[in-house]
Amino acid sequence: MKVMDWQSYSQAELIKIGEQYNYLYYRAVPYGEPLAYYLKEKLEEVLAEYLLKEIKLPTTRYETLLTPLYQSFLSREEEALRQITQQNLSQPEFDQKIDQHWQKYQWLLYDYASVIVDREYFVQRAHKLTKEPPELIDDRELAKQKTAISKKYKLSTPYTYYLRIFEDLFYLMDRKKEVFTKYNYAAIPMREEMASRLGVSFADLGWFFWWEVKDALEKGKIDASVVAKRKENSVIKMYNGKNEYLSNREAKRIREDIDQDQEVGENVKVVKGTPTSSGKIKGVICYLKSARDNSKIKQGEILLVSNTTPDFMPAIQKAAAIVTNEGGLTCHAAIVSRELGIPCVVGTKIATQVFESGDQVEVDAAKGVIKKL
Repeated sequence: MKVMDWQSYSQAELIKIGEQYNYLYYRAVPYGEPLAYYLKEKLEEVLAEYLLKEIKLPTTRYETLLTPLYQSFLSREEEALRQITQQNLSQPEFDQKIDQHWQKYQWLLYDYASVIVDREYFVQRAHKLTKEPPELIDDRELAKQKTAISKKYKLSTPYTYYLRIFEDLFYLMDRKKEVFTKYNYAAIPMREEMASRLGVSFADLGWFFWWEVKDALEKGKIDASVVAKRKENSVIKMYNGKNEYLSNREAKRIREDIDQDQEVGENVKVVKGTPTSSGKIKGVICYLKSARDNSKIKQGEILLVSNTTPDFMPAIQKAAAIVTNEGGLTCHAAIVSRELGIPCVVGTKIATQVFESGDQVEVDAAKGVIKKL
């Protein structure tokens, strides 16, 4: 990452660079987020209808067809770290390699302003990889399996084409996540300088839209009192190219409507979702509301979250299985669970309302069922 002396920039220069940053960011967002997600969801519906319902493809083979040959950026990082551990290095040489790895991947778990990893994170993972080498997916073997399944079940041409598009979408979504994470991480020093000049914390600056920050930098002050209100009760309305915060009554009404749609009975003990990585396991639930709570999970517990992102990786690497409210066949949880070989059920919608930390459950990821014991 290029080091810049942001304190030396004038207010006008800082605003100009911030304007360019946000312009480029929002130019890219429609192609990396809504378009890819929309196409992915439609393809998932079409493929599931044909492969699972029409030709009765077994779940494990369905997963094989949907497992991408493209290696995610998280997998590439782990492979690079694993290669360091396989070299017969002296301690000084190991330290130097880890330093280089840290400098290259320090942005890895930042996502949209979440976890900043230190050097020790990579040291600990390197030691774990030495003791417990991962089972790697052989791309050539996977390609052969995909071809064999297509031939055996005589998949029609449109659907083999859809599967190729599905793989391309995985690449697009993973590449988007990688680029946006690097982009957000690289902007930290600039945003820290903006926060400092406005007299607010870096975290609180994230509760303002760019146009509000720009206006405040031009005027030399910002209304910090709105942060507490937005933290307490707010939703963001995006309409016709414009964003705005809704609070108080409007936000409360929208939240109540959403909660009402997701109400579940007190006696619900079984939840269903989309299976993305097969396996059956019994264990204890650990519900994390944020990646900042990663340290709460114990080795071998079942991770329950609304949705996973790269910043949840420290928790995922300890989990025996993953259960999420959101997501589909190409979501982050689906991808990493297949790479790690652990059971995963996504898109349950209500799992976080039914289960809580400490619950004993059975996850049957072949059927997409989670049952409280």
